[in-house]
Amino acid sequence: MLLERFDFMKKFILILVILVSFIISGCFQENKYSIDEYDSLYTGMTYQECEVLLDSPGVLMSETKIPGINTYQQIYSWKNDDGSNMVLLFDNNILVSKSQIGLQKQGHYSSITFLPFVTSLFSALVLAFIPAYIAKRKGRNFKRWYIYGLFIWIVAFIHSLLLSDHSGLQCPSCKNWIKENSSVCKYCHIVLADYYRDHPELPADKYDKEDTLL
Repeated sequence: MLLERFDFMKKFILILVILVSFIISGCFQENKYSIDEYDSLYTGMTYQECEVLLDSPGVLMSETKIPGINTYQQIYSWKNDDGSNMVLLFDNNILVSKSQIGLQKQGHYSSITFLPFVTSLFSALVLAFIPAYIAKRKGRNFKRWYIYGLFIWIVAFIHSLLLSDHSGLQCPSCKNWIKENSSVCKYCHIVLADYYRDHPELPADKYDKEDTLL
């Protein structure tokens, strides 16, 4: 029994490590815009040149066009998922000023998505107990059902609800499942102790109880 538990723990830890590794790999992502790209921008560049260098169009934040004056100003921003960003001001399509907040060197990874994934992992570990507990109450293997629920919870949950109850003992005559402390089968109504006395090849000592229908 101890060896079996140890073997289960090894498998469980391995599965947990794989899940955590998979989740963490999705938690961190490289920022698209870096301080290196920002530094390579200089006044006098056109918007189109900036767009090519940054490999994506900016988000238009505001634009100003004054009638009678030959000026048309636009402000664009390029933003990373962690909130770091750069803002460029163009006057008649020419870059005249720039600013940035929080930009890092190229290759910096953002971890802002870490918390939702950790929450999802914790929820999966907890929710897996539900189908495992239901299945155990019906006579099934808790460990296997926990792993089952860990990977495909909704399927395991529905499956556990539909399971027939094998939590007690099987009547040797009709093969239906009855409560473990039964002395009389509620389906075929045989007295278990008498049945086992008539079939000495089967163990009968645990069925010498009072006759009670369940």
